[in-house]
Amino acid sequence: YLSWAFVRDILNMFFMMLLLFSAFATIFQVEKYHLRKVIIMLIVMALLVNFSYPISIFVIDFSNSAMYFLKELAVGSNGNISANIMYITNFGSVLGAAVPEDSTVTVLLLYIIFFFILFITIFSIALNLLIRVVIFAVLIILAPAGFAFAFFPDTKSVANSWWSALF
Repeated sequence: YLSWAFVRDILNMFFMMLLLFSAFATIFQVEKYHLRKVIIMLIVMALLVNFSYPISIFVIDFSNSAMYFLKELAVGSNGNISANIMYITNFGSVLGAAVPEDSTVTVLLLYIIFFFILFITIFSIALNLLIRVVIFAVLIILAPAGFAFAFFPDTKSVANSWWSALF
């Protein structure tokens, strides 16, 4: 939040400079940057920049609602993930029943292979979620810039890439 506030404050200072520039353009009668033409855009941009944190959090939470739904389907309403992982890893008893009793080496080898695959799968999911959290944090920090850059023609592509990354 503090990093987001820093970026927001920098952009708010930029808005003040634009307002000051527009005031001088109005005084010197430069019609392109006249205060009447710039004020609405600056007000909308300032509002969006100052409310970019709750807007981006809302978008992220809305997208997480699908994940919460799928988590409840997979884990259940009790939320005991470790019990479900233990249930998933109980597939070895099925393997032990299918293989003859004198081939314990085969059963141990199958245990090792399946547990290795399970470990790699859970590790890759955890790494993916960690990367996702870090990227969302960076996107929230840069949210004011993503909103402000949408108003300028030269930086619209940067804002579009920020929005596509957020969605």
